[in-house]
Amino acid sequence: MSSINCPDCKETVSLEKAEIGDIVECDNCGCELELLKKDPPEIRVIEEEK
Repeated sequence: MSSINCPDCKETVSLEKAEIGDIVECDNCGCELELLKKDPPEIRVIEEEK
């Protein structure tokens, strides 16, 4: 199973159904992450506009 730890809350975020370029959301804290690379997983945090 492909997963990463959320950089904000450290909960496990599944990347099982995600494709490169998809935005995945942490179910625990709502942090949005863009999948840049699958193997090994590489993500970018999507910053909220203030």
